[in-house]
Amino acid sequence: MGRRPAYCAWRGLRLPDEIEWEKAARGDDGAFPGGTAPDATRVNGLEAALGDTVPVLTHPRARSPFEVHDLGGNAAEWTATPAPSPDHFVIRGSSFLEPASLARAARRRERPRGARSVTLTFRCASTP
Repeated sequence: MGRRPAYCAWRGLRLPDEIEWEKAARGDDGAFPGGTAPDATRVNGLEAALGDTVPVLTHPRARSPFEVHDLGGNAAEWTATPAPSPDHFVIRGSSFLEPASLARAARRRERPRGARSVTLTFRCASTP
């Protein structure tokens, strides 16, 4: 995955695995950012028609029960979890080019190591 893990390591952090990412997004019972149903007012998705990412905290009602922001919409995120396909890793979340209905906490996809896109980013995690 290139420089992403190196950046996290430089900061004394790491990429979350997909289980941690989903727990941070879902909490104990939420299926979508800030609730149990899709809500286009809580994510930077296709319905917002902004056509780009937005600053963190733009959708404060979408924070997870653990106070983690922007896990649905804006940009999908790399995880440290290898995918079954050779040289692929799991990404979680959705982007500004996707509808709010795809911002489910359980949404899972794979991308090859080194894949780049304006709709894909990463988030560092700390070890408790």
